[in-house]
Amino acid sequence: MQNELTLLYMGSSAAGDPILRAHLRRRAETLGWCVTAERTLPDLEPETPLRLQQELQQGGVSLIVAEEEGFALTGRILSTLSDRPLTLSAGEILAPEGASEIRENSYTLRLGDATVIVLRRSAAVPYPAPPLEERGGRSWHCFPESDEEEHELYRYLDTLGEGHPERVRLLPGWIRIRTCGEETISAVEALLDRTPCRVIPRPTLVRAFIDYFTHTGKTLTFAESCTGGRLAAAITAESGSSAILEGSYVTYANRIKAGWLGVRDSTLEEYGAVSAQCVREMARGAQRNLEADIAVAISGIAGPTGAVPGKPVGTVYFCVRNGEEEQVERRRFSGDRNAVQEQAVRQALKMVLESEKKIFEFFAKNP
Repeated sequence: MQNELTLLYMGSSAAGDPILRAHLRRRAETLGWCVTAERTLPDLEPETPLRLQQELQQGGVSLIVAEEEGFALTGRILSTLSDRPLTLSAGEILAPEGASEIRENSYTLRLGDATVIVLRRSAAVPYPAPPLEERGGRSWHCFPESDEEEHELYRYLDTLGEGHPERVRLLPGWIRIRTCGEETISAVEALLDRTPCRVIPRPTLVRAFIDYFTHTGKTLTFAESCTGGRLAAAITAESGSSAILEGSYVTYANRIKAGWLGVRDSTLEEYGAVSAQCVREMARGAQRNLEADIAVAISGIAGPTGAVPGKPVGTVYFCVRNGEEEQVERRRFSGDRNAVQEQAVRQALKMVLESEKKIFEFFAKNP
């Protein structure tokens, strides 16, 4: 596919920074690219030139990210592989002759079927923007209401053949579809029009919430325990979040749940912090204190310790209070501590979506 991208890190210094890796993936996906592989090449090792040659023989588009020394080494290897001398550009970038799109910290080189973009990371710019073209990507979030409806969605997607879009099951009943290219986008849109599946045509559910709640004038607030603020962080990661989120609570200890949110001592003693009764009172307290339209409360056992009889690790309770209506759910998630927390955030977002009866109608009219 024309939008596939391989990320190559020259040396462990760049590869070892999780902020850099997440930054590059996020930027690439925002521009419509699909990152299909991430690999690390050893810098200053005898096998490095051969490893890079093997990577580029596969063709396609590769983005090589390197620190100062690795950037120079990459240039020398590419010069050898292309049989082109190194030249100094007007911007003082040393790159193989024939390199194009030369910028302050990057250049592009075409080698046969491969397109190589070399990006330098420096102390002054530790998180550079990748010089990638806009691919016109599009994302949809689909919410089938039954297994049969979900299977039908997959069958429709399979009819697109080799060019079928990326699809990821984020939670039961929540499928993200992503693709690029006008022809494929049109095909997916036509396909989704034929399915009964409920669809949100936005890159993220948070972006959909910002668009929708800004339009309706509703505000959100959260009372988090086991997720430690990750739900609020997910909202504030998107531009425009200040229009829908004024504040939130992280109430980890029981005394904070009681003191800040008004959770009754009797509730905590009888049912415990990880209970339907507790999250109800947490949501009511957060909504009351901040006068928000919608309040979400989360309390659970992320692990690896903390399990009690009847409440194993991964047990999480949720309450979404939309106006006067309340929805309480219990879920059990698998994986390590962080996996449980991230799944809990997704579940909370999905419950907020389900609490808004007119949101799908809004996006049907505002694709």
